[in-house]
Amino acid sequence: MVSGSGAQSRDEEIAGHKPFAVIADYFARHGIASLRFDDRGIGKSTGPTSNLTTQTTLSDARAALSYLRKSNQFHRIGLLGHSEGGLVAFLIAGQYPKETDFVISLAGNAIRGDSLLLEQNRIFLRQSGLPESTTEAYCRVLSRIFSYIIEANPAADRRKLLADYLQAENADLPPTLQENLLTILDSTDPWLPYFLQCDPAPMISRISCPVLALGGSLDTQVPASSNLGALRRLLPKNPQTLVREFPGLNHLFQHAKTGNVAEYGAIEETISEEVLAEMGKWIQNL
Repeated sequence: MVSGSGAQSRDEEIAGHKPFAVIADYFARHGIASLRFDDRGIGKSTGPTSNLTTQTTLSDARAALSYLRKSNQFHRIGLLGHSEGGLVAFLIAGQYPKETDFVISLAGNAIRGDSLLLEQNRIFLRQSGLPESTTEAYCRVLSRIFSYIIEANPAADRRKLLADYLQAENADLPPTLQENLLTILDSTDPWLPYFLQCDPAPMISRISCPVLALGGSLDTQVPASSNLGALRRLLPKNPQTLVREFPGLNHLFQHAKTGNVAEYGAIEETISEEVLAEMGKWIQNL
């Protein structure tokens, strides 16, 4: 199992929930073995924790696959990834087809990173009640900032650069939103430029193993409409591949009202029974 963005334990602890622990328990009770591992620097995992990117997660997931292969205990070995972990599963299955027998993506992104983050921001701003004109102006400036980060331009006066972008886009944004944009401009996290330009489409189109790709209709972090739509277009034909959207579920596959991130911790359910059953049944039918 491959967790999403950020350093997380083997249980993928999020907002008081442990979805990977729940999934592992369900699988075990249905005869399916699973391997969970703490991300670097978390729990019992060691290793360097500086300069981490999606590629680092990919390398660690491949190491876990290699460990299982060498054990010679299992008939089939697949990857289950949540969010960015789903992206990693797509990349491994497309680039290293002999390493995994199947892929389960729980809200894994199938569109390029900068497009995904723009879509995320647009949804969050709309949910906060901002006028559509403000939302679109913010996203136009954010798109310019993403391009600047991807191009790895030399150090510049960030405040002047932001002022230039605001002027170019005729964006009259409140101070709080301007500070948000400035924080992104000031970021030195190597994860961000890598993720922004990571386009999984070429690798997805090369996947030869069966794929179960699930999304929730209320997902505000990896919207199902764009990402499942991309998967339906890109995945090669395979009678065992299934792409499915669950109505009323959020990014954690909880039954939700709005899908807003703030709801995660307030919902008692960790992951819906329908999703657990779908995964278990699909694996058993391979």
